[in-house]
Amino acid sequence: MKILRHLISIVVLPLTVTLLVPRWLAISYGVEFIAPATLTAKAMFVLGVAVLPAGVVLAVWSVLRFFFDGDGTLAPWDPPRRFVVTGPYRYVRNPMISGVCLVLIAQALVFRSPVLAAWAAAFILMNVIYIPLIEEPGLDARFGEPYREYCRHVGRLIPRVTPYVGANSQYAGPSFGSASLAGLKSGSTYERLSGHIIAVVPASGESRRFGSDKRKALIEGVPMLQRVVRRLEEAGARRVIVIDNNPDPGRGMFSSIQIGLAEAVTAGADVILVQPADMPFVREDTIRLVAAECARTGRAVCPRFNGRRGHPLAFPLNLARQLLAVAPSTPLNEAFASIGLTRHEIEVDDPGVLRDVDTPDDLNTRASTPAEW
Repeated sequence: MKILRHLISIVVLPLTVTLLVPRWLAISYGVEFIAPATLTAKAMFVLGVAVLPAGVVLAVWSVLRFFFDGDGTLAPWDPPRRFVVTGPYRYVRNPMISGVCLVLIAQALVFRSPVLAAWAAAFILMNVIYIPLIEEPGLDARFGEPYREYCRHVGRLIPRVTPYVGANSQYAGPSFGSASLAGLKSGSTYERLSGHIIAVVPASGESRRFGSDKRKALIEGVPMLQRVVRRLEEAGARRVIVIDNNPDPGRGMFSSIQIGLAEAVTAGADVILVQPADMPFVREDTIRLVAAECARTGRAVCPRFNGRRGHPLAFPLNLARQLLAVAPSTPLNEAFASIGLTRHEIEVDDPGVLRDVDTPDDLNTRASTPAEW
């Protein structure tokens, strides 16, 4: 189904723009290829042949990133559900459009056709109008400050020379009085810390005390699991892995965490965040803070509120690999102890780090005591 969605969007959009419309124009206006005879014509032909593969590669690369990272397509009616800032998106905000523009310009050069050149110019003009007026306000509404920060550093159609790392980074938020984090803050803005952040959400519990599937319980109109995933994404996680189908959940939470860790390690995560699906009240800035401190120190990090340890927990890649070697049935704290893992606790002003949801009453305002990490 996912592949079909992408194929439909590709046929309807880039193939229509780069093949069907130019073909129709060529037939309607008698555009034919004529071997170049003059020096100028030869130069245009060579330039077009050189530009064409660059445009094709850029367009295909963009589609692949939407497929693997965005959980959506390039079509406005089925857009990515995740903020994609990987591959060519680290250099230009609209690499698909840039690639298609290059293909159209290459066609006009190879055929030396004013008609095809006019179509290329018209397509560029349409996007120059459409993107800032319609597409970008929608992206801003969906992804918020990470997208605005991205726009401040990456051009709309003209690529930058070096890859952008800010959107793939975590941001160190206010120190909340923690002296150990004082160096992370830079004036009134967040200091960027590079790192590939992946989040793991154990969500395979049976919800016995809740009485129904608590993952679907609405919080401000949003299902709890969706709220947790969305907050992790808004905090900067490039990918969120939800473990909702543990083949042997009786082995305990650690076995679910291991499933997610294995996938995150394979994906090459620098920092792995673990947050249970029933912890929907952790603030976005707290998640960023924990991930940033893990990236900075290379240690396992968790937040602490009023002296009590909470969620999420951030692992560097090397510790995640060690945890994969521990027996899945090992109790969580014993698994940590077996590899000598100690958690670096940072004090935060966020009661949500302690607030889990076990029963419907837990959806009311309170600070509960979660299962100890």
